[in-house]
Amino acid sequence: MEIKDTETQDTETQDTETQGGTMNTAKFRCLLLLPLLLGIPQFSYATRNKRHCHTDYRQQQHRHNGLGMKSYGDYTYYGLWGKGNNPVVFSSSGYYELELDKLPLAAALPQIPWSGDYWPFNRGGPAYRWQIQESVFKYQLLSKKKIKRLSLDKIAKLSPAEKYDIFMGRFDYPLTNYLRKISAPDDEMWEGICNGWSSASMHFSEPGPVVLKPSRGDRDLLIPFASADIKALLSFAEANIDSKCISCGLRCDLPLKKEDAHDGEKEEELARNACSKRAQDINPGAFHLILANEIGIKKRSFVSEIDAGVMVWNQPTYRYHATKIAERPADDLNDGVTVNIVSFNTTVEYTDESDPSWGKCTSSDCLKEDNYTYDLYLDRFGRIMGGKWTGESVLNHPDFVWRTEKPKIHTSLELAVDEDDSDSETFEIDFSGIEKIYQASIKAEQNRDEE
Repeated sequence: MEIKDTETQDTETQDTETQGGTMNTAKFRCLLLLPLLLGIPQFSYATRNKRHCHTDYRQQQHRHNGLGMKSYGDYTYYGLWGKGNNPVVFSSSGYYELELDKLPLAAALPQIPWSGDYWPFNRGGPAYRWQIQESVFKYQLLSKKKIKRLSLDKIAKLSPAEKYDIFMGRFDYPLTNYLRKISAPDDEMWEGICNGWSSASMHFSEPGPVVLKPSRGDRDLLIPFASADIKALLSFAEANIDSKCISCGLRCDLPLKKEDAHDGEKEEELARNACSKRAQDINPGAFHLILANEIGIKKRSFVSEIDAGVMVWNQPTYRYHATKIAERPADDLNDGVTVNIVSFNTTVEYTDESDPSWGKCTSSDCLKEDNYTYDLYLDRFGRIMGGKWTGESVLNHPDFVWRTEKPKIHTSLELAVDEDDSDSETFEIDFSGIEKIYQASIKAEQNRDEE
């Protein structure tokens, strides 16, 4: 582990109000999206485990017909996709190329979104001492006096949350204590902040390690931040700070009877079947259009929730390759719109999670790919009007896709341990130091590149 001292300017950062004002929020998990897609809705932390995108379907229904805002003959583009699945609203401009022959069959982003941990809550999230594998439930927080006695190497092995509290001169450890309060050893292994990691990897360049003096308080200390520490802080900020969200597809979140769920695999199988029958997940026609328009044409990434069952795994989408398998007339599909059915086999590559590391990881080593088969429904103009998952993809396909605007992290938020309880304990978290750490990290990386 190479450690170098890098100064940061101790300047005051003006707080910026979030779009939703001060928010009381609690445990943020990988499932932090319940997308409602029409329009460009905002995240609101209305319940403990879900983000809600608020919008009015009745107002939006007449705004997104056809190629943006137009109607075509006796049908509308919205009407074909139904509630929650119109891909056109995923575009910032309200326009998508819909003709299959004009869409690229393969494309990749200029840069791979960086890989990181999703910081599961059964270890304490970013309060996990990952270098010595010590969960937040097992260690005691150290006083300022004890911290000053530690060697640089031992400070380096503290958790990302502890280091941030020390950096901000807060030896009452508000971030670490908040994470300890909302975490539990019996949380599901998939519950974490993969929503924060996946969006942060698209909004921020990959940070490298850096050693800093505290922004506030005792300037004699040195705090070594690993790449993973800074990623954890960025991910936590993204998971908590309000920002605009657009999405397509509805999350599979069906209640299951206890007698039907004998084990995890059974529960997953039941959920996948139930969601598939109700067509709650993203339509393959919408998914194909979003892949081709966002990655193929606009070179812009988005997040795919790739598990069609009750679990949620958010992954940054990087590359796709679509192969046309067959084409046939839509004689058996009497919907008054579809003329041809085209079958596809498509491989999509996502950035996968990775264990925390001191330095930057090699992103190409952290890619995973999934293969999907589906039919696309084309109208007489060759436009994609819908589709159907086929083969194994009927039960194994993305649940929904989403993306957010880059948040403003110069802010403080009051976070409640249990937002359903008006008397719940709260913690005031100042996020402004995360920006200072990140910028210092990027500057240190640039200096290393110039050496």
